[in-house]
Amino acid sequence: MGYVLSTRIRGVEKPKGDTYITVAGGGTMEEKKAITPANLAREWGIPLKKVKDAIKAAGIEPGSTRGACKYYTKEDADRIRSQLNEKK
Repeated sequence: MGYVLSTRIRGVEKPKGDTYITVAGGGTMEEKKAITPANLAREWGIPLKKVKDAIKAAGIEPGSTRGACKYYTKEDADRIRSQLNEKK
């Protein structure tokens, strides 16, 4: 995760996907406000179907939607993770 894919819109770079902010000292700090199930599955190294099944079993509603994409908060991600751990 050391780089950001970006597009130029009217001379302004806008990041795709995850949002990054620059911090003092030249480093970057990841700031995720909303997370998709696919990103959770990739981060945790498990199949997307298991994540979606855990969301459905826990009855978690997305924090926001954009088109067909569903976004969940960090608190929702913690609940999804605990649901996955219960299934084991």
